[in-house]
Amino acid sequence: MIRIPSPRNAGQEKSAVRIKRQVKGNEVYILCVSEGRQEKDRAIRVTHERRLRRDLEKLKARVEKGPLKDAKKIYQAIGRLEERYPRVARSYRMDYDDEQKALTWQEDQEKKAVAQELDGGYVLRTDRQDLSADEIWRTYILLTRVEAAFRAMKSSLAERPIFHQLENRVQTHIFLCVLAYHLLVAIEMAAAERDDWLLERSGTSLTLLDGKQ
Repeated sequence: MIRIPSPRNAGQEKSAVRIKRQVKGNEVYILCVSEGRQEKDRAIRVTHERRLRRDLEKLKARVEKGPLKDAKKIYQAIGRLEERYPRVARSYRMDYDDEQKALTWQEDQEKKAVAQELDGGYVLRTDRQDLSADEIWRTYILLTRVEAAFRAMKSSLAERPIFHQLENRVQTHIFLCVLAYHLLVAIEMAAAERDDWLLERSGTSLTLLDGKQ
């Protein structure tokens, strides 16, 4: 399945997404694998692995030079590294030999290979068995558009923070935000129906342009 570019950015390149649907009991599970997300996950893992190795070398130097001698504190330091880099730490076996006063670590190639295979993958779960795999995935993707729209409201339109104290004023504020989002969607749909119209965003304004001009 190829993602369709947003009407706000018709020239945007979208990566392919593979999806698979499976029903278990009253719930539906959708396995999604995105080519674009694969590259992102791989880059994050490489960065975290480099940082983990760097911090392990620093911890090793502290152990060898003497500032850190207590075995309990050394294991606590190892635990903090595992918490800081959970994505890659599970692929390493880190240990401290109290007799030899040596900190060691070894990469688990099998676990690393499994992690690489999972790059770009994520699972969606819902109880809506009436929806197809494509419909469930596209509904989930709508969240990114909603989040982007509300980020614009909170920044460009200055809709945050909310200082209202009365409940009716808070409800009115939220209503206006939702109304603004509905207006944005209506404009996008109008632009999508006509290939010769483009959306241009500048500051706090959103302009519908005639592409023939």
